Amino acid sequence: MAEQETRYHATEPAWAGYPPATQPVRRPAGVVPQHLPERRQASHLFLACTPAQAADTEQRMRSLYQRLLIDIRRFHRLAQRHSDGPQAAAGGALGWVTRGMLPACLERVLFALDADTLSPVFRSPDGFHVIYCSGIRPHGVWLPDAG
Repeated sequence: MAEQETRYHATEPAWAGYPPATQPVRRPAGVVPQHLPERRQASHLFLACTPAQAADTEQRMRSLYQRLLIDIRRFHRLAQRHSDGPQAAAGGALGWVTRGMLPACLERVLFALDADTLSPVFRSPDGFHVIYCSGIRPHGVWLPDAG
């Protein structure tokens, strides 16, 4: 089987067996690398409101936000108790998110955050939000087993 020289980089611990990007890798011809998009591990706290309730809801969200600034470890518990989002029962956990998986207003905020960062309170037509980005996996390439 013919071999091709490819340079790639590993971005996840599961790929630790592969050499770093600076070393050439021989891969069998016909093995197609899989390109992985950037992913962010996110949690979401959401308070729904109507225009008439906006001022009170914003005040409630800012109070929750201040509690999160004191101790981010409260995010899971506060989301379970207060969030109106569909992930409330899971503590607001969205899991690993790629671009295109969330509404545009949430995606813009999430992908502007650094790892282990809490967004400011922001408003959408549905209500008020806070997003926590707990991890980032940069885009990368995965070489499947030739086997």
